[in-house]
Amino acid sequence: MAEVEIVEPGLNVENLKIVVKKLKEAIGDKWVSDDPTATVCYSGDFTHVAGVRPQIVVLPSSTEDVQQVLRIAYEHKVPVIPMGTGFNHAGLCVPRRGGIVLDLAKRMIKISVDEESMTMTVEPGIRCAAAYDAAHKHHATSITTLRPAIPMTMGSVSILSNYVSAGGAGQCAKMGFSAQQILGMTWVLPNGDILKLGTSSLPNVGNINACYLGPGPTIMGMCINASGMLGVCTEMTIKLFPEPRLEKFHVFVPETPEGGLDKSIDFIRKITQQDFTDYIYKSHIGMFLALAASMPEIPITDELLTMVPMEDMIFITIAGETEEEFSVREEILMEIAAECGLM
Repeated sequence: MAEVEIVEPGLNVENLKIVVKKLKEAIGDKWVSDDPTATVCYSGDFTHVAGVRPQIVVLPSSTEDVQQVLRIAYEHKVPVIPMGTGFNHAGLCVPRRGGIVLDLAKRMIKISVDEESMTMTVEPGIRCAAAYDAAHKHHATSITTLRPAIPMTMGSVSILSNYVSAGGAGQCAKMGFSAQQILGMTWVLPNGDILKLGTSSLPNVGNINACYLGPGPTIMGMCINASGMLGVCTEMTIKLFPEPRLEKFHVFVPETPEGGLDKSIDFIRKITQQDFTDYIYKSHIGMFLALAASMPEIPITDELLTMVPMEDMIFITIAGETEEEFSVREEILMEIAAECGLM
């Protein structure tokens, strides 16, 4: 009787050949590649973090496709690195040790808006800009359109990835942090099991725009900022909000560098207590100059550069429905800034 050849699991040539064969059978030849000319394109992301070329790239089109990939990877002990749009600032989708890069952005691009519940359901390939455009075609009232609480980040970023990784670390003082916008998620666990979370996972309930937090631990909370250790998120439902009629963006800096951090902290504490600030974000000179460069009406002069400090910058957005309401809010904002020593 012939001996059965045992293939060692992990990142070795023979095991990877079997993995590629199984993946092509499950997902389709067209959507699986181990060609170095294709995989080298996935050896890095938007960051400067150095990566390693993955051995395999897979382009799934559904939760079920992702399930198949993770089952095969789990069986053969091959690491999987999920990748959204690749526009992140932490090197999270860089394959540090090789393996399978799961490109979720090319084919997983479904998006739907429910006006009645004021919710949006997205797949990983939906970018922040596309999410805003899709929401803006729908209405909260006959004269008020909808929008997501998009964090202060590039329009090219996957909105699902950004929310899962607790991105946009500013405080949406009226709307909550990005994690508090999530109403439901679908996860594929490392062994291939599918886990549905939120109200839509219950029979005949659907999406409900309500606070998901309750007594005791929340499984959805465990998934946030877990860096993919709990699996792959393939679908997310988030809250939508009415688009304000008036909105203005402000940048505040300490009047003097002495005690600048304490002044900024005091300012943030006091302004959030007013409960009318839409968005608060800490920043630095790089973001300020990037914003200035995008606004032709603000010339970047030597005088401007001497005014900008190297740290302790606070970005704030306020909004309102009437000129009077907006004016009162802006006046309060300026008074608090002056009281805290910011300009």
